[in-house]
Amino acid sequence: MCQIFKRLLVIFLVFECVILHFGIIHAETYNLSSTKEAFLQETLVIEDGLLCAGMSTTVSAPNYANATYSWSITPAIAGTITGNGTSATIEWSSTFSGGMVTVGCTVSEDNESVQSYIVDAYVSNLPLTRPNFICQDNMKPEENTTIYTAISGNTDYHWNIQPSEAYAGLQKSNNQLIVTWNVYYSGDATVSYRTQNACGLSPESSPALTLTLSQKQMQLASPTIEQEQACTGSETVINAPFYSNAISYQWEITPSIAGEFIGDGQQTTVRWSSTYSGEASISYTVTTTTLDSYTSPQKSIIINDLTTVYPTMALGDDMVYVDKSINTNYQATTAGVKYDWTVTPSHAADIRDPEEKIISIIWDKSYLGEAAITYKVMNGCGWSEKSEPLVVQINQSNMLLGNIPKIFTPNGDGINDTWDIPGIDQYPNVSIGIYNTSKKLMVELKGAQMPWDGRDHKGNLLESGYYYYVIYMQREISGFVTILR
Repeated sequence: MCQIFKRLLVIFLVFECVILHFGIIHAETYNLSSTKEAFLQETLVIEDGLLCAGMSTTVSAPNYANATYSWSITPAIAGTITGNGTSATIEWSSTFSGGMVTVGCTVSEDNESVQSYIVDAYVSNLPLTRPNFICQDNMKPEENTTIYTAISGNTDYHWNIQPSEAYAGLQKSNNQLIVTWNVYYSGDATVSYRTQNACGLSPESSPALTLTLSQKQMQLASPTIEQEQACTGSETVINAPFYSNAISYQWEITPSIAGEFIGDGQQTTVRWSSTYSGEASISYTVTTTTLDSYTSPQKSIIINDLTTVYPTMALGDDMVYVDKSINTNYQATTAGVKYDWTVTPSHAADIRDPEEKIISIIWDKSYLGEAAITYKVMNGCGWSEKSEPLVVQINQSNMLLGNIPKIFTPNGDGINDTWDIPGIDQYPNVSIGIYNTSKKLMVELKGAQMPWDGRDHKGNLLESGYYYYVIYMQREISGFVTILR
C-alpha cells in the first residue's frame, strides 16, 4: 500500500512543478489593422514565481496608450483581483484548496475590444490541514526499530514522537522515519507528523499512530571505582553508567561502617572511615521512569590502614626436594600494587621477580633444612608489615633412592625381621602404602610407624611373596619388597 501512494505522489509532484514554472498561455486574435500586430504578440505576466493560497500576487499586461483594461479570475472562489490599468493585484483566498486558475484581461481601445489575454497558473495551498496517514512497517523487535513512511505530497516533514523518553534514536530520510525505541520504556508511544512546502507549515498534525512498548528487564553494570584500593580516612569517586530512563540513583556500601556517601546521583564520593580497614563492596539501585527499581552487582575495594595491615601467609609448597627440581612458585594472598619478598636465610635461595604477586624461588642445592618465606605489600597508603612466614623444609630426596631394602624375613630369628627405609624418620607424616600383587591395599603406615614387621592393618602376618609399596612424598617413590618366612 505504501508503495502505491509513493508512486502517485511522484507523478503529482512532477505535474505541479511543470505547471508552476511554465504556466499555460492562451491568446485570442481579432482581425485588426497591421499596426496592432505587434500588440497581439504580447502576453500577461505573473510576477511571482510561486503562488500560495492566502497570499497576494501581481499580474501585468502590455502597456498601450489610450487603452482600457478589464481584469478577471476564474474560478471566482480562488481569490479577488483588483486593478483597472496595466497591472492588477490578486488576493488568493486562504480557503482555496489549490489548483489551476485562469487570469484574464480584456484590452479595449476607443470602446472597441482589441485583445483578450488569459493565463493559466497553478496556485499552491498550504500543506493539507491534516496530512494523510502514516504507513508503519518493518517492525523489528529484536532491533527495537520501526520504519514510518509519510503519505503526503510535500517537500519537508516534521515528525513528532511522544513521549520523548520512549525512543533512543531517530533517523530521518525524505518522507521516512526510522525510530529506535528505548528498550527500558514501558507504555504507549504516538507518532505523527506535519508537512511543509514552499508556502508554509501545515497547521495540524497527521492522525497519530499508537505503539505499545513493553519494558525490557534492566541489566545494570557494576559501578566504576577509580582505584582498586583506598586508605582509611580518604575519599574515592564512584560512577554508575548512564541510563536514559533512570530518575534516581541510590548507593549502598557493605559493611555500612566502612564509610559514608557524599551526594547522590550517577556519580558519588565515598569518605572511608578512619577506623575501618579490609574489603568493602559498593552497589547502586536505579529507579526508572516507570518507578521500577533495579540493583547492580557489587564492586569490591580494599581499604588499607598501615597500622593494621598484616599480610596472610603465602601459598606454595612447604616441602621441597632439591635433587630433581630446584624451582618452586609462591603466591601472595594479600592484594597490593607492589610486593617485597624475602627468604630467610638469604643463602637458601634466589628470588625471581621479587616485586610481583607470584614469584619463582630457585633453591640452592647445597642448602638443606628449613627456610622462611615472607612478603610485604605496598598499597596506596605505603608498605605493610611482613606477612606470617611460610616455613619450607628443603630436603634431598635421593637419600631414599637406592637404599630401600628389597627383601626381609619376619620369622622371629632376630635377623632382618623388619623392613625399614633409611632416612624415613625425617618424614614422620609421610604415608607409605603396601599393596599385594592384585593392587589391594594391605596396610598404610606413617613414617613414624616404621620399621614394618610384615603385618596387615588387622595385625595378621602376611604370607611370603612380592608386595608393592608407594611412598607418598612430593614425588612418589615406589617399588617391590619381598617377604620370606
